[in-house]
Amino acid sequence: MEYDNYDHLLAAFKETHDEANRLAVICSKLQKINNVLAPKVKTLEEELHKAKTDLVSLELTCLHASIKTCENCKKIGKTSGVFAKNPFQFHQGKRDP
Repeated sequence: MEYDNYDHLLAAFKETHDEANRLAVICSKLQKINNVLAPKVKTLEEELHKAKTDLVSLELTCLHASIKTCENCKKIGKTSGVFAKNPFQFHQGKRDP
């Protein structure tokens, strides 16, 4: 009876030991892959940060440009109303009433 317990425990230990070795090999392979990918991830994160910074800069530039355009559009809108009322003045010169 004692001998059977020992054999059973030894078989369980060997099975656990083999599984641990198999998992250690897998862990080692994954660690190597991680070591290759980690610098690439860092580079991509830096590129993403730079792209976000560039996007904010471009958005601010566009916002600034659109504000200037809007101010110009308001001025042009006011003067275009004059031409819309009497388009002949613009095309033919001043007309005498």
